[in-house]
Formats: sequence, C-alpha cells, structure tokens
Amino acid sequence: MFLVPGQGFQTFIRLTRKTAVTGTGRPWDGGLQDQGTIDGILTNADPREAEQWQQDGHPVTHKVVQWLTDNQASPQDVLALPDGSTTRTFLIQGLRNPGELGHCTVYYCEERRDLDGLYQQPDRGTDI
Repeated sequence: MFLVPGQGFQTFIRLTRKTAVTGTGRPWDGGLQDQGTIDGILTNADPREAEQWQQDGHPVTHKVVQWLTDNQASPQDVLALPDGSTTRTFLIQGLRNPGELGHCTVYYCEERRDLDGLYQQPDRGTDI
C-alpha cells in the first residue's frame, strides 16, 4: 500500500453548536465550541453513497473514518481540519459503526464553507 502525503491520519477538531434560550424564551446560537480532537482519514464520498444520502435529504461530499472511537462525534457536529492558514469545515450528516463492534466509526460529512467564521482558531502564540 502506497500513501501520498495527506492520505494518512489527520487531526480534526470536534466542534458542537452552543445553543441556549434567552430570558425572553428566544433561541440563541452562540457559535461553535471546541470538544477535543479526532484522528481520522478524510476521503471523498462514493457517488453511490452520495446519491443515497441525497435522497434522504442529507447531502454528503466526504467521509471521515475514525479508528478507536474514544471521542465520538454525533450528527450535526462540525469537524474542522486546520490546513495552514485556512480551516476546512465538515458538517456531520450521519454516522455508521461498521460491524457494530466499536472499533471504528464512519462519519458522512458535507464540506461547508459558510461555517468558517463560526470557529476562530485559538491563538497559540508565536514560537521564538
């Protein structure tokens, strides 16, 4: 098996939506909150799988396969992949546990460019 750079495990930041209710009873969306990291492999969704999810009303463009599900995400969570100066964001539409053994989880995601502004990477400072 030959891997080119970028095909191995990558570290995703798992984000959940911060929601609350105001004092007047209105829903409030406070952006995205960091919930830890997930190591996974990013791949494009198979056209047959993308069509199947599209028929269910959940567009899917990519899959993320996570090995050893210690920090498992849920549908509607966001996976952020820092890529240099930009961050790619993926909205989880659904997940599957192949074999029901808990060894790995497949996340069916849609790459979203409108979620970029909701998450600001923490300032790590400058290394001298």
